[in-house]
Amino acid sequence: MKAPSLKKRVFKERLFRVAVFLLASLVVVPLALLLGYIVKNGIGVINWEFLFSMPAGVGESGGGIVHSLAGTLMLIAIAVILSVPVAVATALFINDHPKNRISRMIRFSVDMLQGIPSIIMGIVVYL
Repeated sequence: MKAPSLKKRVFKERLFRVAVFLLASLVVVPLALLLGYIVKNGIGVINWEFLFSMPAGVGESGGGIVHSLAGTLMLIAIAVILSVPVAVATALFINDHPKNRISRMIRFSVDMLQGIPSIIMGIVVYL
Protein backbone atom coordinates (compact mmCIF):
# COMPACT_ATOMS: atom_id res chain seq x y z
CA MET A 1 0.00 0.00 0.00
CA LYS A 2 1.44 3.33 -1.06
CA ALA A 3 1.47 6.22 1.42
CA PRO A 4 -0.40 9.36 0.30
CA SER A 5 1.78 12.10 -1.05
CA LEU A 6 2.67 15.13 1.05
CA LYS A 7 0.57 17.47 -1.12
CA LYS A 8 -2.47 15.25 -0.71
CA ARG A 9 -2.06 15.12 3.08
CA VAL A 10 -1.60 18.90 3.31
CA PHE A 11 -4.73 19.41 1.18
CA LYS A 12 -6.77 17.04 3.35
CA GLU A 13 -5.56 18.77 6.52
CA ARG A 14 -6.49 22.21 5.18
CA LEU A 15 -9.86 20.91 4.04
CA PHE A 16 -10.47 19.44 7.49
CA ARG A 17 -9.46 22.70 9.21
CA VAL A 18 -11.86 24.69 7.01
CA ALA A 19 -14.68 22.21 7.71
CA VAL A 20 -14.07 22.37 11.48
CA PHE A 21 -13.96 26.18 11.37
CA LEU A 22 -17.23 26.36 9.43
CA LEU A 23 -19.00 23.89 11.69
CA ALA A 24 -17.72 25.64 14.82
CA SER A 25 -18.92 28.96 13.40
CA LEU A 26 -22.31 27.39 12.82
CA VAL A 27 -22.56 26.90 16.59
CA VAL A 28 -20.67 29.94 17.91
CA VAL A 29 -22.26 32.65 15.75
CA PRO A 30 -25.87 32.06 16.92
CA LEU A 31 -24.70 31.89 20.53
CA ALA A 32 -22.78 35.16 20.13
CA LEU A 33 -25.82 36.81 18.53
CA LEU A 34 -28.05 35.62 21.36
CA LEU A 35 -25.60 36.88 23.99
CA GLY A 36 -25.32 40.23 22.19
CA TYR A 37 -29.11 40.57 22.09
CA ILE A 38 -29.42 39.82 25.80
CA VAL A 39 -26.65 42.26 26.73
CA LYS A 40 -28.01 45.00 24.43
CA ASN A 41 -31.54 44.78 25.81
CA GLY A 42 -30.67 44.02 29.43
CA ILE A 43 -27.77 46.35 30.21
CA GLY A 44 -30.08 49.34 30.70
CA VAL A 45 -32.05 47.53 33.41
CA ILE A 46 -29.08 46.68 35.63
CA ASN A 47 -28.52 49.62 38.00
CA TRP A 48 -28.15 50.20 41.75
CA GLU A 49 -31.89 50.57 42.24
CA PHE A 50 -32.57 47.20 40.58
CA LEU A 51 -29.85 45.47 42.60
CA PHE A 52 -30.66 46.90 46.03
CA SER A 53 -34.41 47.60 46.08
CA MET A 54 -37.15 45.36 47.40
CA PRO A 55 -39.09 43.15 44.98
CA ALA A 56 -42.33 44.56 43.61
CA GLY A 57 -45.65 43.21 44.78
CA VAL A 58 -47.82 40.87 42.77
CA GLY A 59 -49.11 42.59 39.65
CA GLU A 60 -46.74 45.55 40.00
CA SER A 61 -43.96 46.28 37.55
CA GLY A 62 -40.37 46.97 38.49
CA GLY A 63 -38.76 45.95 41.73
CA GLY A 64 -35.36 44.68 42.69
CA ILE A 65 -33.45 41.57 43.57
CA VAL A 66 -32.05 42.42 47.00
CA HIS A 67 -33.52 39.28 48.59
CA SER A 68 -32.00 37.07 45.90
CA LEU A 69 -28.60 38.67 46.40
CA ALA A 70 -28.81 38.35 50.18
CA GLY A 71 -29.87 34.70 49.94
CA THR A 72 -27.04 33.91 47.55
CA LEU A 73 -24.47 35.58 49.81
CA MET A 74 -25.81 33.70 52.86
CA LEU A 75 -25.62 30.36 51.04
CA ILE A 76 -22.05 31.08 49.96
CA ALA A 77 -21.07 32.08 53.50
CA ILE A 78 -22.60 28.92 55.00
CA ALA A 79 -20.93 26.72 52.38
CA VAL A 80 -17.53 28.31 53.02
CA ILE A 81 -17.89 28.12 56.80
CA LEU A 82 -18.77 24.42 56.61
CA SER A 83 -16.41 23.27 53.87
CA VAL A 84 -13.14 25.14 54.43
CA PRO A 85 -12.33 23.65 57.86
CA VAL A 86 -13.14 20.14 56.62
CA ALA A 87 -11.04 20.62 53.48
CA VAL A 88 -8.05 22.03 55.37
CA ALA A 89 -8.22 19.29 58.01
CA THR A 90 -8.44 16.62 55.31
CA ALA A 91 -5.48 18.07 53.40
CA LEU A 92 -3.37 18.30 56.55
CA PHE A 93 -4.23 14.73 57.56
CA ILE A 94 -3.41 13.34 54.11
CA ASN A 95 -0.08 15.18 54.01
CA ASP A 96 0.92 14.34 57.59
CA HIS A 97 0.02 10.64 57.37
CA PRO A 98 0.46 9.60 53.71
CA LYS A 99 0.96 5.86 54.42
CA ASN A 100 -1.97 5.52 56.81
CA ARG A 101 -4.84 3.29 55.64
CA ILE A 102 -7.45 5.96 56.47
CA SER A 103 -5.42 8.53 54.56
CA ARG A 104 -5.34 6.30 51.48
CA MET A 105 -9.12 5.79 51.70
CA ILE A 106 -9.69 9.55 52.02
CA ARG A 107 -7.38 10.23 49.06
CA PHE A 108 -9.25 7.60 46.99
CA SER A 109 -12.61 9.17 47.96
CA VAL A 110 -11.40 12.65 47.05
CA ASP A 111 -10.11 11.37 43.70
CA MET A 112 -13.49 9.75 42.99
CA LEU A 113 -15.39 12.93 43.93
CA GLN A 114 -13.19 14.98 41.58
CA GLY A 115 -14.29 12.82 38.67
CA ILE A 116 -18.01 13.39 39.21
CA PRO A 117 -19.50 16.44 37.45
CA SER A 118 -20.79 19.07 39.87
CA ILE A 119 -24.29 19.05 38.37
CA ILE A 120 -24.63 15.33 39.13
CA MET A 121 -23.42 15.90 42.70
CA GLY A 122 -25.94 18.72 43.11
CA ILE A 123 -28.80 16.55 41.91
CA VAL A 124 -27.81 13.65 44.18
CA VAL A 125 -27.37 15.90 47.23
CA TYR A 126 -30.67 17.65 46.49
CA LEU A 127 -32.52 14.33 46.47
